Amino acid sequence: MNKLLFFIKRPCVVVIVGKDCSFATKIISKILKDKNVLILGPETSDFFLKKSKLPILVITDSDDEKEISNIKRLAKIIPAHGFLVLNFDKDQIRDIRNVCVAEYLTYGFYKKADLQISDLNVTSDGTNFKINYQGNIVPFWFKESLEKEHIYSILSAIAVGVVSDINLVEISQSLR
Repeated sequence: MNKLLFFIKRPCVVVIVGKDCSFATKIISKILKDKNVLILGPETSDFFLKKSKLPILVITDSDDEKEISNIKRLAKIIPAHGFLVLNFDKDQIRDIRNVCVAEYLTYGFYKKADLQISDLNVTSDGTNFKINYQGNIVPFWFKESLEKEHIYSILSAIAVGVVSDINLVEISQSLR
């Protein structure tokens, strides 16, 4: 997308970094299908994060020091009106919120995560779990048996939906 067109449309920009980016991108696209949004990978230009109407940096997971360094660099350039969405269950990822001036939303299994998953049930017939966010508990169902890595990607996508002002029930229905 050229810069002139970007300034005319002023889309929300979602940059996804970490493990399982392609699956997270697929789920985020499904949730934000009716929104004016540009979804990019970690190789994105800083320009799009700095100039977006709503820049969102999504961090799934990473153990690679070089990648963590790049993630911290991206987190530092998000403006105050942006959002950082990060995995609360990983100490190294959770601590990235300390280098960012933007608001943040965490997700994970731990009780202190903003968007907490509970009652995870994975069978050969599918996967279901509940999401607790600000006292609201909403069930989610998937026809596939999902691995934990995919569940984290789904949680990151749900968090992006919440940041984009989409109701949890609507998110659950769009992913069904």
